[in-house]
Amino acid sequence: SPAANCEAGLALCMAGPAATWGRGPRRVCRAGLRLAAQRDMANVTAYGQTDIGLVRKTNEDAFVIADLRGGALVGERMTARLRVGERGVLLAVSDGMGGARAGEVASSMVIESMRRSMTTLPRPESSCDLVEQSAKLANHEVWVAAHEPEHAGMGATLTALHLHGTAVHIAEVGDSRAYLLRGGLLVQMTRD
Repeated sequence: SPAANCEAGLALCMAGPAATWGRGPRRVCRAGLRLAAQRDMANVTAYGQTDIGLVRKTNEDAFVIADLRGGALVGERMTARLRVGERGVLLAVSDGMGGARAGEVASSMVIESMRRSMTTLPRPESSCDLVEQSAKLANHEVWVAAHEPEHAGMGATLTALHLHGTAVHIAEVGDSRAYLLRGGLLVQMTRD
């Protein structure tokens, strides 16, 4: 798979069903991983694809693969090689709550809010703090929108990875999981 082609031999896979976005983050910055890279920089090969599955009639998934220097955004079914620059790279997936009203709206809001805030917020001392602040801001935006009658009760999950320098920070809300694939071994990095 394209995700298995990361230069450091690292693949982080995100998958899972819907849960409780809009009701507050349960865990943020759950893990910090180190990438082996030359000159404290890493290159990432990333690929994104969503699938409607067998149950739903609409796709409530959203994802972003973004160079946070304001550069590349990777679209569906595209592979990109990104250099982890000064602001880092964001890999995030959000799954709208299945069957709930406006799940696809909630997941799109989460992803766009994460991308926007990770690009524009002032840089705190730690990358983990930036991920946490961005996740809290996304949660607030969904919570506010969920009080509008046409979006009442909407929600979504979030699993976001911020690659900065040679570190990876993970934010997880709900039951979309992050896995580490290295040397043929798949390890679950977050818990529902």
